[in-house]
Parts: sequence; structure tokens; C-alpha cells
Amino acid sequence: MRKPLPRDRHWHPRLPHPVKGKGSPVAGAARRATAISDIAELSYVTVDEVSQGIVTLLVSEWPEVDERGRLRFSGPGPISIDVDAARLAAYLEDARLPERLRGRPIREGDAFAARTNLGSRPPGARRPISEWLEAPVFDVTADARDAAKAAYLTAAGRRRTVGG
Repeated sequence: MRKPLPRDRHWHPRLPHPVKGKGSPVAGAARRATAISDIAELSYVTVDEVSQGIVTLLVSEWPEVDERGRLRFSGPGPISIDVDAARLAAYLEDARLPERLRGRPIREGDAFAARTNLGSRPPGARRPISEWLEAPVFDVTADARDAAKAAYLTAAGRRRTVGG
């Protein structure tokens, strides 16, 4: 069994910026916007599939980073939630940060940081998104893709620095 990592080992992505590597940390933005004291209070929300007007989201606890820089998810597996694509797009139009990404279409592999209120069971498709996914919703897709690339290259036996 894997020993849990210290709390300070949580992943700290940056919000996207036109100049690579210049984005502001999500943790600071979350503290200012939602009075969050620790990034681990957020959930990691990824777009698993987009098909026929339905978006399948996977909601996990906030990931930690291992000694090799790979994201690690502790706790139970992700919760799968199907939502109407048009409703999710409309919600993100107001809730997504940074604001310049608000009109960006939802794509498979997109990743977000947000507070969630899932309760004991996942919400049904008819439950309003705003009841379980709290604004603001931080788009961390760019850093999530870099982290996935780093994990892949590490597994392939190559060393790589994230963001390079």
C-alpha cells in the first residue's frame, strides 16, 4: 500500500496565460475568489467524453504530485457525471476563469479546478449544474495536459521537465 504524501505535495497548476509559464497560480486565485485556504479543498473535474449533446465529467479529489512529478489521486475513484453539453457551456460562460476562455468550446481532456457539492450520490442530468459545481471554475487544462505528457514520458523512460 502506498504511503500518503504530505499535504504540501498537492499539485499547484497555473491559470493559462498568453505567455507560457507566466500564468498566476490557481491556489492564489481560488483564495481570493472563494476564500479557500488549501488547494486540496477543490475538486479536479475532467471532461472524459463529449457525444451527442452529453458531456461526461469525472470528478476526483484534488491530486497530489509524487517524487517524479506525476499526478496521483488518493481516495475513492472519480465520480462520473453526465450533463447536458449546452447547459454546461452556458454555465461555464459565466463561471470559467480566466475570463478570456469563457467562449472556448468544451473538449475531451479539458480539466477544471472547482468546489463541488456532490453529496452521497452523483447529481442527475436534470439537477442544475450550479447546485453541485460552484463558481468560479478554474480552467487548468494547459497544465493538466503538460502533467499528462510528463507522466507519459516518464512511463516511456524519458526524463522531461514539465512545461518544456
